[in-house]
Amino acid sequence: MTLGALIVPGLLAAGPVQGMVDKTLAFLPNLLAAGVILGLGWLLARIVQRIVTNLLAAVGVDRLSDQGDLGAPRPGLADAGVEHRRFLARATNTGISAIIGPKGEVVVRSRQFETELLQGLITPRAGATPYVRLGDWLAVGLAALLLIGGVLLRRRD
Repeated sequence: MTLGALIVPGLLAAGPVQGMVDKTLAFLPNLLAAGVILGLGWLLARIVQRIVTNLLAAVGVDRLSDQGDLGAPRPGLADAGVEHRRFLARATNTGISAIIGPKGEVVVRSRQFETELLQGLITPRAGATPYVRLGDWLAVGLAALLLIGGVLLRRRD
């Protein structure tokens, strides 16, 4: 029916081509609905983000780090050093400065809101870790393999 306007008798005689075009055109409304759902989800997320941001600012959560030792090095800070197996020197002007070892241990640190000179031994290291060499491609490759495996399993059923 869709290819009838082209008046190509040999092409329309093969039913699979017409069926493929019909299935493709029947899928378009689903694709449009998915786009609308995605757009509405994004809009809702932005509204919630603004509400939560304003609520936290009104409560004063952004000033909590001034009231205690919340600027202390945490495991999340050491992630970059551990990930690359390198020493990490963290310098701040109002928080805590520190030297973190390649295993995530704090070698030396300053006190919060104190002007100090930190001294520590940082050993240069050579070589690259697997993540430095491959980057995010390892995760992307594994995700692609899982996706392909899922498609192949679904086709087999």
